[in-house]
Amino acid sequence: MAASSAITTVSKQTDDGRAVDLERYHAQMEAELATARIMQLETLPKAEQLQILQKNFGINITAWFEPSDQISGDIWGVWNLSPTKMAVYLLDFSTHGVTAALNTLSFNMMVRRRDKLMFDPAEYLKFLNNQLCPVLLPEQFATALYGIIDIESHTFTYAAGASTQPLVLSLGAQEIIVGERSGLPLGISSNASYVNRSLPFSPGMALFLYSDAMSEGRREDETLIGDAGVIGLVKSASVNAGEEFDASKVLEMFFEIAVRPLKDDLTVVCLVRPTDGHPTDGAAS
Repeated sequence: MAASSAITTVSKQTDDGRAVDLERYHAQMEAELATARIMQLETLPKAEQLQILQKNFGINITAWFEPSDQISGDIWGVWNLSPTKMAVYLLDFSTHGVTAALNTLSFNMMVRRRDKLMFDPAEYLKFLNNQLCPVLLPEQFATALYGIIDIESHTFTYAAGASTQPLVLSLGAQEIIVGERSGLPLGISSNASYVNRSLPFSPGMALFLYSDAMSEGRREDETLIGDAGVIGLVKSASVNAGEEFDASKVLEMFFEIAVRPLKDDLTVVCLVRPTDGHPTDGAAS
């Protein structure tokens, strides 16, 4: 009996020790994920930066960033190239979790190398692809869109790598121009090349970019929202909001029909050129 009691006591102590170790492991993982999330959020444009761009270019910039988990595989950015040209990109890695965070942080370092290639979207996307190919693991890739807004020529010139479709709309109307998105995702082949395409972007128009969490979202009846559904939401929001159109107007309608939580990371970027050429005071992100 004494021996049996000793064995039982040792077993209980061992189980208690494993439970404590497991709790410590989970606590450490939660702390690391929280740190990764903070680092990832630091890579996104700050409200102050957006306000400066709005003032300099006369363009309202609003955005929404929502990871499906604590950390995301999406990343976006915007910056000035010249007094009349602004660059914007949206990139969506195929991975999730910690791997996604590492990929987005690495990409943020790559995209900071802003040389003359940035003035040619197709060449710049090719450059970024060649940077990613050696560092991504097999079966990892990123869909991407990089473009330049030119407020003198009133155009949005961009290159795409299997991204969602860029949408240009007239404020207060249902007229939408749907951009082409074909192109090989980044990180798959170092031989990939990309094509420059152009869309009109004049005062009184908006440019709407989104990650595939919108188009791949599902309604309560399990039907896919799809690209056509996103276009329908943007049209309705434009008619209802007019000159007040921004990212939130579309997202309000999207969240009314989409099942939550979303199964993928959601990023939306909306750039609006007011008819009078004067941006609003605030920037949302």
